Amino acid sequence: MLNTNPGHFHNQGRLNCGVGLAATIGEEIKKRGCGKVLVVTEEILVKLGVLDTVTQSLKDAGLDYVVFDKIEADPSAHLMDSIGELGLREQATCVLGVGGGSSMDSAKAASILIANPGTHILDYKGDYTGVNRYKNTPAPCFAIPTTAGTGSESSWNIAINDTDNVKKVRAQSPFYVPVFSILDAKMMATVPGPVAAGCGIDAFTHCFEAYISTNGAWAFSDFMALEGMRLISEHIRQFVANPGNTEAGQAMLIGATLGGMCLSQAALGIVHGLAKPLSAHFHISHGTANALMLPHVVKYTWRANPAKFAKVAEIMGVDTRNMTDIQAAKAACEAIAEMCADTGLPRSLKDAKVDPAKFEQMAEDCIQGKPFFLNPCKGTVKDLVNIYKNAY
Repeated sequence: MLNTNPGHFHNQGRLNCGVGLAATIGEEIKKRGCGKVLVVTEEILVKLGVLDTVTQSLKDAGLDYVVFDKIEADPSAHLMDSIGELGLREQATCVLGVGGGSSMDSAKAASILIANPGTHILDYKGDYTGVNRYKNTPAPCFAIPTTAGTGSESSWNIAINDTDNVKKVRAQSPFYVPVFSILDAKMMATVPGPVAAGCGIDAFTHCFEAYISTNGAWAFSDFMALEGMRLISEHIRQFVANPGNTEAGQAMLIGATLGGMCLSQAALGIVHGLAKPLSAHFHISHGTANALMLPHVVKYTWRANPAKFAKVAEIMGVDTRNMTDIQAAKAACEAIAEMCADTGLPRSLKDAKVDPAKFEQMAEDCIQGKPFFLNPCKGTVKDLVNIYKNAY
């Protein structure tokens, strides 16, 4: 059934997709008239030689560059501010994020700060009403993902770890999307299996939550979300087993990028709402936190929209031809739980060493955020605590 809700689609930038295309990034930056490049990446990518393709391409194009390679998981606002300060000191005119969501989000943050000296990234935080808070248009930002997860290369969002207040917040604007991104599975060949798994579940969750969202989901976002879920559920097992599998890798990258696009159109739900406190309080990676919560949230939520859950089951390969929507919706819950289990990630909050004494506080953190209210199945703080308990 076609989703006839009104909708909108706005994504700036260009995507180039293909194995080996990361080697063309220098020419792509040069032909857009940029000067010195601030490269934002992770130390492990430098040590493994993954960044060599990029730096050689910049050299071949005659571009000057400076590398910041101290990105941490869930980067703090303070770290993002320091990267922006580095870009200003080095007189960078554009930013290139190479890595996972933390690198790309930090690059997007730096592009704002370089164009708006004297500001801090938390000056730009805001929910879906807090867009376009900058005075000057961000400097050109480019992206090459080395994981298939956040979809930061195509999303409006910048995830910020506000460590002073123990919260994860975001800045959001369609103009935070990189002007140019490359999807190249060769850049993911060295990603560890657990990282590939967590990122993949995160990407699936973006698509899933955007699909069932009660705020912003419409026909176009539904199409993107369904195809993203299909690609990820079909290829995540092969990719986690062998990140060097470029066919599976390209499929995962496309699925993650579709996730970044549809989450920018349709708001996410309580999987992310419940996952964020896990990252803030227990330093659990964002992808793993989503994998811990997703199977339990779908069991809580399916009753609110069995028809959409039935469609999820279908695209995940369940034979739903002789099932009612309710039967198919339950089958979707089973298929999602099985997919999470097959990735090898921790299956319970107990395994992840989460203190149950924090459940009430984390539920309060979640319900204060908008994602809770955008879930199709409404509830209370007690319901959220019970989801945590079921996941324990």
